[in-house]
Amino acid sequence: MTPYLQLVIKIMQENNAQDIRLLDMQEVCSFTDYFLICSGTSSRHIRSVSDLILEGLKKSGDLPSSVEGYRSADWVLIDFLNFVVHIFSQETRKFYNLERLWETANNIKIKEEC
Repeated sequence: MTPYLQLVIKIMQENNAQDIRLLDMQEVCSFTDYFLICSGTSSRHIRSVSDLILEGLKKSGDLPSSVEGYRSADWVLIDFLNFVVHIFSQETRKFYNLERLWETANNIKIKEEC
């Protein structure tokens, strides 16, 4: 796990993101190494977590290649190339169910506090 990925997990944990999951995508796709998935409790919470991730990684020297869905804040996708962050509303996460879609990916256990 990269230091950038650890930083994002820490930001999620410190800001009450829910049901954080880390999927190792290296064996199942060619476009990224990891998916980091979590849920927010509201649009405001989803934007806040997104902003803090972007701010934290910018300070550490990593910028995303793209950010999608920020305006609607129902599913924010932040692509850092080596890993992709997905911040969902609870309903949208249930609907798209990325964990099931990518069930062949290895689910990496995340410590309570990174």
